[in-house]
This record gives sequence, C-alpha cells and structure tokens, in this order.
Amino acid sequence: MEIRNRGQSLVLYFIAAGLCMSAWLPTNSALANPEPPGLYDARSVAMAGTGVAYLDSAAAIFHNPAALEQIERVSFTLATTVLMVDFSAPFAGPGTEQSSGLQIAPLGFLGMAYRLSDEVVAGAGIYISTGFGGGFTDVSAIGVPGSELILDPPEDQSVFLYVGELSLPLGFRVSESLRLGMSLRIPYASQEVATHQEVGTDSWQPVEQSIAGFGNPGLLLGALYQASPNLRLGFAYRSKVSIPMTGTTSVALVGDEPSNFDTRTSWNVPHMFRIGAAWNTLDERFLVSAEFRA
Repeated sequence: MEIRNRGQSLVLYFIAAGLCMSAWLPTNSALANPEPPGLYDARSVAMAGTGVAYLDSAAAIFHNPAALEQIERVSFTLATTVLMVDFSAPFAGPGTEQSSGLQIAPLGFLGMAYRLSDEVVAGAGIYISTGFGGGFTDVSAIGVPGSELILDPPEDQSVFLYVGELSLPLGFRVSESLRLGMSLRIPYASQEVATHQEVGTDSWQPVEQSIAGFGNPGLLLGALYQASPNLRLGFAYRSKVSIPMTGTTSVALVGDEPSNFDTRTSWNVPHMFRIGAAWNTLDERFLVSAEFRA
C-alpha cells in the first residue's frame, strides 16, 4: 500500500521540529505527505508499492476494487507494515536536540472478498491509512534560550495520530476484457497529545488532548482492462474525505488548575489518482509493472 496526503497540524509540527521554535520564528505554510508507504500485499511490497493493474487478492480492496473480479471464489488477506521512525527535536533551542529513539508503529490491513456470481465480487476491509506521531521521554527543558521552562522532574512529551478506513467494495465484470469496481469508504481518525505548550508570553503549561471522530464517506473507483493476454491496464480514483474530530483539551490558562475545553479539528485525505500497467509472461512467472500516482 502507498497513499498520499497533505495535512498541517501545529501539534505534529511540534514533534517534527519543536513547537518552541514557532513561538519566535516566522513560519510559512508547507505541503507534505504524512502518509507512510504501508504496502498491504507481499507482492506489492516487492514491486515498489504498485498493484493497481495486477493484484488478484483481497488487497485489491485498497489498491483497485475492479481487480477483485479476478478472484476465483474467496480471498482473505491479513497483513501489516511496520513503520519505524526516530525523531530529533530541539526543545529548548539550538544545541538541545533530543532523540526520541526508535519507535515502531504497525499499520494493519484485514480484508476478505467473496464471489457472489459470475459477474460480481463483494468484499469488506479495514486498514490504517495514516499513522504517525512520536514520543520523547524525560524532557528536562522546553522553550526558547533564556526563557525556557525547566521541567523538574523531567516529563514525557508525545503526540500520536492514526487514520483508518472501513471499505465496502464491489467488483463487476463488464466484459471479458473490462472490469469495474467501486468501494464505499468510511474513515475514522484519533489523536492523543501530552505535551507542554506556550499558552501565553513565557507561560508554558502541560496540555493533554484527546480527540476522535468519523468522517464523511468517500469512494474508491477502479477499472481494469485486459488489453492483451499479456498486458493489463489499471486505473483508480480516491475521492477526498474530511474527518472532523471532537474531544477535549486540558490546560491551565489561568493559575495552575487545568480546565477542560471542547476541541474541534479536522483531517483531510485528499483526492488520489493511480494509473498503471502490468505485463507478464503467459506462464505468469515474470511480471513487469509501472505506475503513476498523484
């Protein structure tokens, strides 16, 4: 699996570069791809994350629902991709960089597809489309040089976010050479935060946040065309979905006693296009695949 996304988050920026720096340096907006390359099929992993034109297992639920129609009777896929990261952040300015150490996050996929008739295959799948964040243990100071907050005893700082989807696909055989597919996607996101942040001038307070929510349903549309006995062409389009998250943020704005505040934010999974080709020998012992994704 490989998916692409664009997103911005002040808290996630804190994990990547240190929120303390944003308090006094000018900032500009940026575009990035926070979606990890979770490749939910062993063959797709071996072939650089391609799959829109050749997969014939339940993993097609994620890559191209039209390819489900290649399943003879039933297919079951359980897979996980392990995301390993090591962050470094200057919590109290230049020269105070601290490493998070190696952190491991499993991104899982569970899917099944079953042939209902000669022309129709139905399925269901659940998978993590985005999962990242990080945690730092025993942070002793946070802020900007000369006015940093000394944490005694040192405290942990962490942010974790994941986005998952429930997918309900159908694959159709239109003709011997053309297959179409569509999938209803129901997204869900959750974010947990435990950090110190600057809530006023030179006023740093511990902040805890817990937010989650379901998003508006989206679609994944696909097509698979058998151009020749050796060549297949695949196309997939993923619609944009917005996932509103609600919950509470606990922080002390006045005095030392924390208060709970209703919190709202949203995470967007953008449109995506994939088009690819797969050429294999007739005995299917050799396969070449190329794919463009945006």
